[in-house]
Amino acid sequence: MPDLCTAFSNPYVEIAHNVDAIMHLTESAIVNGTLADMTLNLANQAKIGLVHVDMQGVIINENMHFQALNNHLGGNKNIMVPGFRAVSNRMIMQAKMITRPLLLEFSNEIRHFWVRYSPVMDSDNNVTGVFGAFQDWSAELSRINEAMRDKARFRDFARASSDWFWETDIDFRFTALSDRITALVGILASEFIGKPIDTLGRLMPNLNGEKTIHRARAEFIPFRDQLFEMLDTNGSIIRFHLAGVPLYDSEGKFRGYRGAGTDVTKSYTMEAETMRARQSLEMTMTELQRKNITLDITSGHAQTALKVKNEFLAAMSHELRTPLNAIIGFAEAMHLQVFGPIENRYASYAKDIENAGLHLLGLINDVLDVSVIESGDITLSRDIIDLHPLVVQAKALIALRADAKKINLDAVAIPENTLAFADERRALQILVNLLTNAVKFTPEKGMIGVDINPDVMAGRHMALTVWDTGLGVAAENHERIFEKFQQVTGEVYKGKPEGTGLGLHISRELARLMQGDITLESSIDNGSRFTVTLPLE
Repeated sequence: MPDLCTAFSNPYVEIAHNVDAIMHLTESAIVNGTLADMTLNLANQAKIGLVHVDMQGVIINENMHFQALNNHLGGNKNIMVPGFRAVSNRMIMQAKMITRPLLLEFSNEIRHFWVRYSPVMDSDNNVTGVFGAFQDWSAELSRINEAMRDKARFRDFARASSDWFWETDIDFRFTALSDRITALVGILASEFIGKPIDTLGRLMPNLNGEKTIHRARAEFIPFRDQLFEMLDTNGSIIRFHLAGVPLYDSEGKFRGYRGAGTDVTKSYTMEAETMRARQSLEMTMTELQRKNITLDITSGHAQTALKVKNEFLAAMSHELRTPLNAIIGFAEAMHLQVFGPIENRYASYAKDIENAGLHLLGLINDVLDVSVIESGDITLSRDIIDLHPLVVQAKALIALRADAKKINLDAVAIPENTLAFADERRALQILVNLLTNAVKFTPEKGMIGVDINPDVMAGRHMALTVWDTGLGVAAENHERIFEKFQQVTGEVYKGKPEGTGLGLHISRELARLMQGDITLESSIDNGSRFTVTLPLE
């Protein structure tokens, strides 16, 4: 709480004197347990609340002002003033009067009281109670605060203002000039009296390109926003807006102008900076528009090139697959000796031709799939499908290659009615790619399997995991193997594995197009687990 005695000494002394007077008049009356009529009258006139309480805080006597105060605080026969018990106990221990300020809240309004507590003595000088006088001085404090705020406000205005005041005759020669000009230009204001206004500075067009003073002088009318430039004590330009009103004598004859100058130096500096920033922004916008046009042209060329590429790949795949299918068919017929027996060596050559053709056909299909996925032209036909027959079909397609490496496929099986919401042909493609990849990177006499995760199936997606007992993939390569044309191998493999490195990339993109995904769990020497998640509905 601020030092009220220091901040508001005059009202403090006046109120203290009022309370002292009441206390003095009641000393004799309190001894007898009553309040004298004269005391009550004086207290009521001064709107001072008086109360006499016993040692237990029970009210013995009170006037109407204290009764209203105590009732507001929720009291009945016990005094309810905050802090009263602590103050009265301290007063009794010190055996002397205590004076203190008190803040109370009345209907969301803070009221200020000056309170004086005095011990009540019996004839043997024993303390029998406490007498208190409560003076409400909120109004006096409010008036003092307002007066101090007004004084501080006007003082701040005078200190902060950079305005200067002037008066000229009909020829715009100074007839009066405020002392503020001395601080601005370092020359006594009296030195400019009788001299033209341009000896102090120069009149310039304002931000609107106007000299408002010219029309005002011609028509004897008020003016404002007339730019006036001066040099300060450091030789720097300072700018003011002049505003003036015409002066007339008692006969109505024009005698000159009177007005003020307002500092606008910062405003003009900011305006200049704004202009530079605006010009820079306009140049940047022009450059950005030029680059956007170039980008649009480049983007158009890229889209055209992509379209041409996709059309080329589609045409080439068709042109390649037609003769390739014929080569594969004839090679298969020769290998199976459909048209008659041939030498075993030629039958072996025919099988090699068939395998090479199938491999080449797979590469063509992979490249075409990537192109279709990237162009966004892929069409999916999703429905509720059973994954069980797809796993059986995919297992059959990779069985021969697995047998060649003596890989155990017994665990490649899932329960019937394992449902998912997916495109059946694309789901089969994903399974074949993952199982083919597992066969490719699993050493001889290894094992491959397929699991269903029941925990995931309880949610909105199902999870099918293709696992193997290969050497696994290091953690830093888990994402890289899903990129295009990426293959990660270990020392167990002699040379680079066959294929383009597109299978995993295509599989994950297809899964994501069906609102699913493919993730990998693997580490060196612990095999790999590729988990496909697909929605259930």
